[in-house]
Amino acid sequence: MKSRFLIRSVLILVLIALSGGLFAQTSGIDTGSLNRVAPAASMGSLAETKYDIEFRQAPLRAALQFLSWIGGAKIIMPEGVTGTVTIIFKNIAVREAITSIVKANNLEFTVEGNVVRVGGREAFKESGEDLQ
Repeated sequence: MKSRFLIRSVLILVLIALSGGLFAQTSGIDTGSLNRVAPAASMGSLAETKYDIEFRQAPLRAALQFLSWIGGAKIIMPEGVTGTVTIIFKNIAVREAITSIVKANNLEFTVEGNVVRVGGREAFKESGEDLQ
């Protein structure tokens, strides 16, 4: 129970830091939780580790930044990536969670080592890059 509280506290602090004061703008909204399930590796050092992940009305950018951080990867997104995320995943790898969230928001991504680049399909199509 202590580890669940600790993980939830870290999630909240990271979301606040990544969104530049999320709760000051949307007071009273619980933006989610994260519970580690089982270890593995790839993409970043922990991209295949399984988690229970829940976001409630979390900013899309902050959710993707948080997931890439948990997965041990860096993330690059254009300024135009906006929206909110409300999801509940059970026993899912960080890479799968990123894929699902990106696709649900009509975006694409590619992985270069431990860097995830997110953007619109057109941007990747123009450069002829391999999409995930």
